[in-house]
Amino acid sequence: MAKQGRKKVVVITEADGEAGAACARSLAEEGALLVLGARDRERLEELAGELRWDGASVSALRTDGADYAQVANLVAHAVREHGRVDVVINSPRATAVGNGAGIDWTRVADEQIQAYLHGVVAANAQMARQGAGHIVNVAPLFVPRLDGLHGVAHGTVFRSLAQALAEITDGLQKGSDGYPLRATLVSTEAPLLPAPDDPAGVERSLAQSVSRAVRFAVGQSADGHVERLCIRHGAAVNAMAGSRTPDRRVPASSSQWEARW
Repeated sequence: MAKQGRKKVVVITEADGEAGAACARSLAEEGALLVLGARDRERLEELAGELRWDGASVSALRTDGADYAQVANLVAHAVREHGRVDVVINSPRATAVGNGAGIDWTRVADEQIQAYLHGVVAANAQMARQGAGHIVNVAPLFVPRLDGLHGVAHGTVFRSLAQALAEITDGLQKGSDGYPLRATLVSTEAPLLPAPDDPAGVERSLAQSVSRAVRFAVGQSADGHVERLCIRHGAAVNAMAGSRTPDRRVPASSSQWEARW
């Protein structure tokens, strides 16, 4: 995305999560016109204020991704502000209700899938009217926080969510009502491994990798559409390698990308 010429109008549906906030900061550096939604009003206003202080164009609207009317209103707000929507980034925060055996996995899965579908439907409706657009679906960041069987269940649910999102994104790529819709999936490796010592730090680092991948995908020219970016982050690779293969470790700040055009 070039700073010169027409700036892209970018909607981020849930910018209060690590990935959404990182994407907002990265795209602000590129001069994007940002429209941010989030459930957490305080975190949303804090992020918007930070970006405005740095000179970015930002509008923010409290939005619950589980409520389609609110997501549609966020997209409509972007159109009222800027006349169009070029990119919609769906990055729902991964939330768990309960702890360990008490986590309501059904509710977690339902809320995540609903948030993605609401973002996709709202974006698609507007982009069909304007004849073009780009939807970027960011799979939930998975960082193991539970060990044993609870950790396996946690990872399995997030792997299933990522697979469902891949099918949703693939459907967008194959059928877009006859107009040039771009659809990109950005996902991170979700290994079933012991919980790291600093899960919050790993999540922040993964979010930075995601933001770079999203920035790359959004910045492609008309003939350079990226369908999928899968990130294997250094911290995750090291955790999987463990002490058995120390010679294969990579810096925690690095990322390994697999891309498909």
